[in-house]
Amino acid sequence: DALTYVLHRTAPGADIVVNCSYGTHAGPHDGSSLLEQALAEALAIARRDRGMWLVVPIGNAYQSACHAQTTVVDDEVLLRAEIDVPADKTTDTFIEVWYPRQVTIQERDVTIDVADLALTLTPPDCQQLVPDPGSRISSWSAPASQPAPSVTVVQTGEATDTRHRILIVIAPTWQRPGAEAEGLAPYGHWGLCLTSRRSDRVPIPVD
Repeated sequence: DALTYVLHRTAPGADIVVNCSYGTHAGPHDGSSLLEQALAEALAIARRDRGMWLVVPIGNAYQSACHAQTTVVDDEVLLRAEIDVPADKTTDTFIEVWYPRQVTIQERDVTIDVADLALTLTPPDCQQLVPDPGSRISSWSAPASQPAPSVTVVQTGEATDTRHRILIVIAPTWQRPGAEAEGLAPYGHWGLCLTSRRSDRVPIPVD
């Protein structure tokens, strides 16, 4: 909407520079998210009769070590990640796993199903959590008596035109005194492990 407003308020032939400090780490990183498609469409419209440049942030979270890429083949464990969840976090922690709906192997297109990637999540000092591949949403509470889940895993097929997505939501580890009771997650180091359920050694790129 903001870019559309800028287009309506500028004359043909104008040179436009837009600061777009959206500051998000989320998304498939391939231009297929709704935000990226909207930006690309606005740029295409603007450049018919004027100049437009977008200035976006890059490198602000470099030291956060919050992005990883790998390729998963068969039952080999090619990604082990550790997520540090602090003890005083009052908001949810979000982790996204993106992988393609199709890969090309020796000029042959191979379809990747959302259930082809297996995920194991290990909370601090707790048993491993393995989402049901046939279920879109899996959730757990620690302890089980909590009023809301400590962690929820959402497996979304066809999240974009080109990608599947697994979304992991870890609940806050602390809540302010007097706040309504919610599910809390254990704090510390959470382990994330990815393997492939395929038996044909088709590599699955993961972002």
